[in-house]
Amino acid sequence: MNWVVIGIVGLGAVALAVLVRKALIVVTVDGYSMSPTLAPGDRVLALRRTFGGRPRRNAIVVTRPPDRMPGQLLIKRVVALAGDADPRGEGVIPAGSLFIVGDSKYSSDSRTFGPVQQDLVLGVVVRRMSSG
Repeated sequence: MNWVVIGIVGLGAVALAVLVRKALIVVTVDGYSMSPTLAPGDRVLALRRTFGGRPRRNAIVVTRPPDRMPGQLLIKRVVALAGDADPRGEGVIPAGSLFIVGDSKYSSDSRTFGPVQQDLVLGVVVRRMSSG
């Protein structure tokens, strides 16, 4: 095989690896708020929002917490989009916002802190990689 071809293939593999690293994030579940769907120690792969990971109804997302809840990332399910009725009965979800909840009833989520800004969403979970 020609050394030039090997070099080009190697360079392409490196470029692809860099692209994949920028497009995807791996997050480890910490807590029971998404139980039984996800358990503590599960690792999930999420497609970054900037690479097309668009939150849709029923999707599981990785998001930064609202300002009044600094700390770790949150993994929650989208149950309402902007313009949908607020599940708490408080009008509609504002533009640019999502209503996110944990699958467990013991979850700190939009039922507690209200809708979150869509720009806080880092990505949409595309698969569970491993179980804790």
